[in-house]
Amino acid sequence: MSRFKIACVCALAILCLSYCSSKSVAQEPAKLNTTELLKSMLSWFGEFKKDELRWAKDDEKTVVRSLQEESLKAIKTIDEAIRKNKLYEDEYLYAKSLQLDFDALKLLQTGELKSEAKVKILQGVVDDLKAKAAFEAKNEKGERRVIKVIAETKRNGAVVKELEVWYVPKGWDGTGKHEEKFPANGSPSDHKLPPGAYMMWSQVPDVKEKTGEKKPVSVGENGSSETKIDLPAPK
Repeated sequence: MSRFKIACVCALAILCLSYCSSKSVAQEPAKLNTTELLKSMLSWFGEFKKDELRWAKDDEKTVVRSLQEESLKAIKTIDEAIRKNKLYEDEYLYAKSLQLDFDALKLLQTGELKSEAKVKILQGVVDDLKAKAAFEAKNEKGERRVIKVIAETKRNGAVVKELEVWYVPKGWDGTGKHEEKFPANGSPSDHKLPPGAYMMWSQVPDVKEKTGEKKPVSVGENGSSETKIDLPAPK
């Protein structure tokens, strides 16, 4: 065999190996350390259980204890589901949303917030974890943890077009952080989000003062791959 033919065969072999390798990587579960994150959250709640009496008012303690128990149950459900059906590369937003929940919980350790604000954050995080756990409980086939959210903006029942649609993880509502908008204006407008609890609202483009009433939205809680919502348009 000539040197030219040998070189061609080698080049073809390298291309084949490269292609197979890229396909293999694309099909491998993403290394997002989600299991470690959930483990850290469980540990955090264990420490928090010892600490909540220091800041919760007497009339808040029962609620806080109940939220703790709900969160632990939800985290365990999510952890079991992820161990069974691994996260993939296109599900990084799911892992990111869990990280945002953990970051929100850490706000409870600061002395800057009043107890009422801390209870609100805790409630928002627990609602998010419960929505994820509900999705996982119905996700027996291991479907992707990506939900298509379709939003229509309306005023008195009539569609109002060309508005922005905004959302924030419920645990971060009212903080002014982690607010995002759907990629395109219009009604309907759609965006892909991980299962969870959000606050959503409409807004006149680039005019933050002209917003519609915020609405709590649970995404994926019913196990469906699609969620449709109506949002009030600004008055």
